[in-house]
Amino acid sequence: MNLKDKIEKMPECPGIYIMKDAYNNIIYVGKSINLKSRVKSYFRENLNRSRKIERMVKSINDIDYITTDTELDALLLECDYIHNIRPMYNTLMNNYEKYKYIKLNTNNLNLIDIVDEKDEDCTYFGPFSMNKRLFTLRDFLLDYFKLPTCNTKTKCIRYNIEKCVGPCRVNTKEKYEEIYKILVNTFEGKDDFIKELENEMITQSSLLNFEKAMEIKSNIELLKSISQKQNTFDLFKNNCKFVLWMKMNENNYKLYFINNVKVEYSQIINKEEFDEKKKSEIIQRIEKFKLNKNNKVVYDKSYIDYINIIYSYIHKSEKIDYIQI
Repeated sequence: MNLKDKIEKMPECPGIYIMKDAYNNIIYVGKSINLKSRVKSYFRENLNRSRKIERMVKSINDIDYITTDTELDALLLECDYIHNIRPMYNTLMNNYEKYKYIKLNTNNLNLIDIVDEKDEDCTYFGPFSMNKRLFTLRDFLLDYFKLPTCNTKTKCIRYNIEKCVGPCRVNTKEKYEEIYKILVNTFEGKDDFIKELENEMITQSSLLNFEKAMEIKSNIELLKSISQKQNTFDLFKNNCKFVLWMKMNENNYKLYFINNVKVEYSQIINKEEFDEKKKSEIIQRIEKFKLNKNNKVVYDKSYIDYINIIYSYIHKSEKIDYIQI
């Protein structure tokens, strides 16, 4: 069967697709809620497609697929395949260098920095997969709080023009501690600094400084995203457990028990068996059976992918409901 005929016979359901080259090497793994539609889209003319995708499409010699019950199953299966196989074109999950920590240290000239690993007795947030945006945020915060951008304590003109608090000139210990508290509170989800930035954004807009206002808005959105992700990491690191269920079709639900980031149990349940009373009984049965089971968790960077998948799906999908145990 040639590739075109194989694609035409693909099902229109959730699953993952596995692209192979002429040597049968897996070069890309993707997921979709509609396998046939998604795979066919690669072979339509698209002038806006990147060169990388164009190269990949030209290399495709065969495509396999695995169907799943739900989009969430497809997302998790895709993640498993990518971590185990590391296909050359799945650069997003393969490139672990993109994960960074935000490092805060009041005893250092650089109060805030973006680093790859935790290596000192400092305060860290992350890891986050927003590599370039994190450096942009750092530069914005350095400018906003007038923190030094140099790596030495050599006196420079930035202090004279009021662009730097001047640790090379004056004692900035109290100032650093004040900024440190503001940033910690913000990354942990408090919105005092966010409100301050929103007022500054309005001020800049009223002064017709629209570029500056957009810069502030972009960083506000990033700060909010960071605090959300940090709260999620903290939640999962406390051995978080979920029972969640989602509507598959008019007749069935799929029920999951997620222990930390691992799906320990799943079951397709008929809609008639899933009224409020029976739903409560089923959830209690799962809790009793699984509640004391703890996973040995390795907090490596692949673990963050699973957190992002589960958290994003739970909070963005209208088809899913859940309770936290």
